[in-house]
Amino acid sequence: MTAENMAAVGAFLVSIGFFRWLQCYLKQWFADRKYINGFGRVGEVGKIMGQMTELGADRVMLFAGKNGGGIPSVGKPYSVSLIQAAGHGVDHSIATDYIDLPVDMHYVGLLEDIGRRGYVELHSDDLPACQIARYYSAENVTHSLWVFIGLKDMSFLFLSISKHFEVPFTANEKTRLLLKAQTIKRELG
Repeated sequence: MTAENMAAVGAFLVSIGFFRWLQCYLKQWFADRKYINGFGRVGEVGKIMGQMTELGADRVMLFAGKNGGGIPSVGKPYSVSLIQAAGHGVDHSIATDYIDLPVDMHYVGLLEDIGRRGYVELHSDDLPACQIARYYSAENVTHSLWVFIGLKDMSFLFLSISKHFEVPFTANEKTRLLLKAQTIKRELG
């Protein structure tokens, strides 16, 4: 094929909008693949959360906090929703209530702490009278680690890794759980 013929074919394809169509088609194809690959990530995160329950945790819960879709600010209520949970310590009758749950100022302060420090360790006996203390009392949670996972689509993602018996997390358990949390962070990144 001569250069003139190739130029003529190229001009024809441009004139019928082939390249515009191809660009739209490929954009949609990549968007579809990205969406479908998301299912694999959900499964992988669930698998990692299950592994965490073999490292000293009774339950692992992934939450998303949001402030009406924007940056946290005064005058806008902040809420959290459960995204995914694993472990024998998950009370599924309560877990379904953790949807758009408004939180108190102590809870907001804990979220700020984990956002700044990466994680916090909570002991139910040391909590002041607050929302999370009431929940932990009702659910018999004695110890927990809250780990910041990241910001995604204006949602603050964090893990609550809990125990329901009096023995706190050992240093080894804590290290291994925090390493697994980093794996989840990479999966969701």
